[in-house]
Amino acid sequence: MVVARWLAALPPQRRARLERLRNPADRAASLAGLALLVAAARAAGLAPPDLARLEFPDRGKPRWPGGPDFSVSHGGGHVGCALIFPTGRVGLDLERADAACWHDLRLVLAPGESPGEGAEQATEVWVGKEAVLKAAGATLAEAAAVALLGATADFGGRRWQLSRPALAPGIACAVASDAVAALEAAGEDAARLLALGP
Repeated sequence: MVVARWLAALPPQRRARLERLRNPADRAASLAGLALLVAAARAAGLAPPDLARLEFPDRGKPRWPGGPDFSVSHGGGHVGCALIFPTGRVGLDLERADAACWHDLRLVLAPGESPGEGAEQATEVWVGKEAVLKAAGATLAEAAAVALLGATADFGGRRWQLSRPALAPGIACAVASDAVAALEAAGEDAARLLALGP
């Protein structure tokens, strides 16, 4: 079974956590993110990570010891993975385009940021802030300190590059990095990648 092969390749704590998930779609999305990481590593000409050696902190994004920084996100029935190579930090967030509203974001707006109109604009703000937080290794509690400035953002005394690839209709996506990097986006069939195995 495909899922069992991927689960068996993971560190025991991560495997147990995914097995406890009540919604099989959440488990499938997490495994699809790892399959995308393996595919992204191969596309960059790297040996794929040994999944058993990946680190999954309780808070924060997973880490590839000795490998490049990466970020995985899923929402709205889509999964994405961003990998920055050879060096740098990267964060990715994606959500259904109408997932946020301005009322929900009032506590995460930076000083001087004003609410816009509509759920799509609110979601664009949210995914931009979360992508920066993931790249910086920060928590959601620090979202109000992220100042979005169009194609860049300020956070933690640093300037972050911000890209917004169009992945699919109805999906808002943002990729943040601390280095100017060429963005290559490719659509993949998660079932096919999972079938290839870890």
